[in-house]
Amino acid sequence: MAEGYAADPGATLAGRLVDALERGAAAGGQADTDGHHKPELSAFVRVFNSAVDPFVYGDGRSAVLDLRVDYDADAIGPLRRLFEDCRLLRAAYEQRMRDPEAYARRAASWEMDLHEGRAPAR
Repeated sequence: MAEGYAADPGATLAGRLVDALERGAAAGGQADTDGHHKPELSAFVRVFNSAVDPFVYGDGRSAVLDLRVDYDADAIGPLRRLFEDCRLLRAAYEQRMRDPEAYARRAASWEMDLHEGRAPAR
């Protein structure tokens, strides 16, 4: 897991955490008391940021990113897919925070872009 976390120092914290989960699973992952591999049935990544981050709300304890997969025999794979999908939404969320009216005018086209597997146009 440490190797996965350290593999790309330029990546975001969330990206490095997902990399670490993947590397840990590839190295044998979760095991029972006899050392036999057990599937990772759940996986999550939750990242909080400092008060200077525009995505901190209220008391500052709202997560910047909060993704979870439960009851899946390959939970880390779907977590990676969720993470990649959410990466595409970051620009949309930033615009929603800065200029809600502009966001509202473009939200439908962004949703269609995402549905069709394209990054939302800026």
